[in-house]
Amino acid sequence: MKPKLTVIILLMILITGLFLWNKTPHPVPDGMVLIPAGEFIMGTNEAGYSVDPASLLPNKPLLKDERPAHSVYLDTFAIDRVKVQNRDYKKFAEDAGRSLPFGLEEADPGQPVTGITWQEAADYCGSVGKRLPTEEEWEKAARGTDGRIYPWGNQFDPEIVNAVRTSLPAKPILSPYGAESMVGHGWEWTADRYRPYPNNPYRADTFRKNFRAIRGGAENNQPEALRLLTRTTTRFYADPEKQDPLIGFRCAKSVF
Repeated sequence: MKPKLTVIILLMILITGLFLWNKTPHPVPDGMVLIPAGEFIMGTNEAGYSVDPASLLPNKPLLKDERPAHSVYLDTFAIDRVKVQNRDYKKFAEDAGRSLPFGLEEADPGQPVTGITWQEAADYCGSVGKRLPTEEEWEKAARGTDGRIYPWGNQFDPEIVNAVRTSLPAKPILSPYGAESMVGHGWEWTADRYRPYPNNPYRADTFRKNFRAIRGGAENNQPEALRLLTRTTTRFYADPEKQDPLIGFRCAKSVF
């Protein structure tokens, strides 16, 4: 066989092998949902909204921190189907000899843990071989690839009010990938610092501080705010050292 032909055949075998490997379904870790590799639309080009975010979230710019809409490519990853629960964090803290968040001892074991710092959340994820999701990962997991406004579509669903206010939602709040309750049920820590998006000229004082970006939204007895807070693009910020009863988290994991 001629050398050139041999090289061509070997290259074809290699390319075919890589193609088949990429087509092989990735295993989904227990308790997580798989987010396939590819592009999605992040952010929004909306210029205004019926509810002024600043009236609900102090020092929140009117959608300016969510612009512009831009395409982001992400490799395959997995994200927790539900937020980390009290029982899981309690076991981690006790095994590690850490103090429990205020009220956790008496809290419902099956409810999402809150009142922990950003570092405590990151440490928990690391202890189970995971990590906090980036803002991009969080938004894709909640939004899918079609640029939808809400996890369920582009129209606000009035039943969301009942779903948010009950421990057993009357109507499940699922993302396109099957992640549960990503909006309206409390903020979630992300891995990223709160910064402007690429090509956004807007600058806020909060961008220069060491805040971490949080996602998900919390009703906080403001039902009129749900149209805003349940959007997949809504973002806010928090002091990473603060233990806030409205902030929980879920973990992510790269899948190769």
